[in-house]
Amino acid sequence: KLLASECGLTHECTPALGDVIVRCTQLREIDLSHNKLGDSGVARLVPALSSHAIQKLELAQCRLCSVCCDALACVLQAQQDHLTHLCLCDNAIGDDDLLCLHSSLWHCRHLVMFGISANNLSSSSLPVFTDLLRRWPLLQKLRLGNQHPPNDTVADLHVQREFTAAVGDCTDLSTLYLPSDWFDAGEMTTIRPSLVKTSSWLSSENDDLHGDDSGDKDVCKSDALYGQ
Repeated sequence: KLLASECGLTHECTPALGDVIVRCTQLREIDLSHNKLGDSGVARLVPALSSHAIQKLELAQCRLCSVCCDALACVLQAQQDHLTHLCLCDNAIGDDDLLCLHSSLWHCRHLVMFGISANNLSSSSLPVFTDLLRRWPLLQKLRLGNQHPPNDTVADLHVQREFTAAVGDCTDLSTLYLPSDWFDAGEMTTIRPSLVKTSSWLSSENDDLHGDDSGDKDVCKSDALYGQ
């Protein structure tokens, strides 16, 4: 494991960091969250992050936006047969950026946890997540909550129901965070039975955002939470 969260890393550190990652050939988990890597830092790490099989990659709150999407896509393509946990929470990823990543994410069929909460996604991205849910048979945790795009609106009812149906088909899904303003109140309640069949509901907002059991401080209470 490489646990480098909150280490004050910037894009200037990435040549040395990349060298460390390449040399550690048995490395399977990388946590670079809460650092100021930025788009340029992640772009410089692409060769290292693609050099051997990575199962868990955490890039939460790394100041990522649209500029790094091509770089991220390259990493995902290289790790599509290995990656089980991916966290991109607390960045500035928008709808167009998600579309850029869609194809690469689609091929990551072994994902168990995907977190992209607290970005700039709107309800327009819901069809993308519907498609991804149908491609991720092993998914257990999905975090989309606490999005903050400007002037967001409720998704079309047909789109909501397509997403609800996809959730119902994910038999292993046990934890789901959703932006409550993407859904009609009535449609939100129909999601519950599809998860209740495998688990009971959490009343706490402290379930982890990053795919482990460490707890989370960033979940917005106004977001919908379903989980185990």
